[in-house]
Amino acid sequence: MFSLSHSINQQYAGTNLNIEEADNNPNQQYLIKFSKVQPYGFPFKLGISVINWQEESINRVTEFTTPINIGYDLLKQKLFIHFSGEAFGKFKPVQRGFGVRFYNENCILSTKIPLNFKLFEIVRFKKDLFEVINLIENIKFTSGKTEIFDLVDNQKLYEEDHTILTMLFDKSKYYTSKQDFLDNIPQKLAIYYETEIVQSNLEDRIIPAGLLLYRPAWNNNFKFSGNFLISTSSVNFKDIAKDLTIEVTNAKINSNNFENNINLLYKGKLNDFGNNNIDLLVDSQFKLKPGFIIGSLEFIKKYYDKQTYLFKLSDNKLYKDFNNELSYILNNNKQYNFSIFEDREYNFNLNINLVTELNKLTRAQINALSLYSNASGFNITNETIVNALKDSYSKGTIIINNYSRIIDVLSAYIYGVGDFKDFSEESKEVYGNALKSFLKTISDHPNSSNLIDASIEYVFDLSDLNKAKIGNIDDINKLIPLYYLSLYQAAVKKVQPGENVKEKIMELIPNVNQKILEECILDELR
Repeated sequence: MFSLSHSINQQYAGTNLNIEEADNNPNQQYLIKFSKVQPYGFPFKLGISVINWQEESINRVTEFTTPINIGYDLLKQKLFIHFSGEAFGKFKPVQRGFGVRFYNENCILSTKIPLNFKLFEIVRFKKDLFEVINLIENIKFTSGKTEIFDLVDNQKLYEEDHTILTMLFDKSKYYTSKQDFLDNIPQKLAIYYETEIVQSNLEDRIIPAGLLLYRPAWNNNFKFSGNFLISTSSVNFKDIAKDLTIEVTNAKINSNNFENNINLLYKGKLNDFGNNNIDLLVDSQFKLKPGFIIGSLEFIKKYYDKQTYLFKLSDNKLYKDFNNELSYILNNNKQYNFSIFEDREYNFNLNINLVTELNKLTRAQINALSLYSNASGFNITNETIVNALKDSYSKGTIIINNYSRIIDVLSAYIYGVGDFKDFSEESKEVYGNALKSFLKTISDHPNSSNLIDASIEYVFDLSDLNKAKIGNIDDINKLIPLYYLSLYQAAVKKVQPGENVKEKIMELIPNVNQKILEECILDELR
């Protein structure tokens, strides 16, 4: 290793090396530089220590104050790059002092390559060294504690407890060169990813990390672990989307206000003629912890506030109304009692299929779209066909289990915003009861023994929406009058003996159309 170190020092030490394959345009260059290398790890490791490693691009510089160790571990039979210590990422011009300081414990990128006859044969006969890829058992990145500090005020911006990333690819084919690999990519790639983010204040921050320090830097505190399997029958990388399967199993997320366990399966096939067939299945169990909803609303408000200047320029009324409602909810959040949705388990399932034939047919099918907490929730199915040659339609079912309880819970929020928030509590109760009555009326089994569920089968002729059927209503024009009738009937039940019926109803449902109200009264009298 002394001879190798001496040779490297003679040829490369103190020299700017451009690792970009582009032209000599300085805006495209990415330079690396080091002061010297020295032998490292003997006798159990064959390696070198790279002293004062630097990376430089058009707008940033990364400097490592701790050596980077590169070599082969004879005992573990692994090729490795190891860094543990301090580094600095600085924006140009560096004299301004803007940037970050990194601290990293045992950051290791390693590749398991067993010592065997085949390895010696490749090296001895000076074959294409790319053949070594066939001997790789796995590629692994591990990192212990990682911290990032601002150079200006030394504020801690980021802390990561650990990260593990493991990759294994299909080795059914033997590759003889890089081009052979690109022309016949592995059919499967298995990935395991695990991390724990302890602290993150990186929102809106750009971190000059450099090559050896780069990784996903998340904006939230959480723990994550999951298995990913990517497979394809395509042989060329550019065709991978033509036949791609992505499977995520047992992915777990745990943060301060959210827990989730998710399994996902994506299957996609498409051809050069614009035809495709895509399946997506999601099975998720999650829990909203206390404070989740308020935290989410505050995040949305913060995002919208950043866009304020754009919406001011466009005088967007929709934005202003939404922003005003959001501000009201946050300023009066105690009256909404969001805790009823939190600290409970939910089950979410999605099963969809999309098929397209260019200039002929599009078929979108929802086999299941459901969200449940215990026995309360909903499930939606749908099939929508847009056919250039035949009729187009959309049909399916909506099942709401324990619908009355769901409306009772949601009414506090539905009728707590917009114009409704100024209504009396008695008036809000009328609207909630009317909605329950309306749903049960149009349900396919309004008078059945099943008093807690609503089932609505629907069919839309996309060429003529007037032919729509929703539940047991075969004329879409009847829906609004039917809702107002339910509203009127719910209000009538609140009228006390001796009260003026019309005045009381107008008090309870002040936004009702006068003409529609009179029609409802006439319908009742018939």
